[in-house]
Amino acid sequence: MILAPTAVNQLIAVMAARFSENIESKGSPETMKNEFNYSIILVAVNQGYTDSVMQTAKKAGATGGTVIRARIADADQSEHFYGIALQEEREIVAIMTPGSTRDAIMEAINTEFGMRTDAQAILLSLPVEKVFKIS
Repeated sequence: MILAPTAVNQLIAVMAARFSENIESKGSPETMKNEFNYSIILVAVNQGYTDSVMQTAKKAGATGGTVIRARIADADQSEHFYGIALQEEREIVAIMTPGSTRDAIMEAINTEFGMRTDAQAILLSLPVEKVFKIS
């Protein structure tokens, strides 16, 4: 399933509203625990920057990653993201990492390749419930 940017924005807005209602009703913010040992970091970056992103990630503790070619869905409506023009063709770097190194990897990539650079990287991480090594 591919979500249009407006659908993603609406989903984020609903989740943020529910989270803020929860904080207001309890009087203090809840601390979310990450009970997962691994995370997958997804980095959407302009073409030609994946090798540099992986070098930076490895310096911060990553052991490897997978590059996936991608393109922006409905490029006519999403050619600007917060005033920054996006390329239609992108690449996604997927990095599986222990939770202990996730933040350092994400910070290093964001510092060097964030939205205000030519690479225009967008990062997110997702918890991974189970990991199996295929042999």
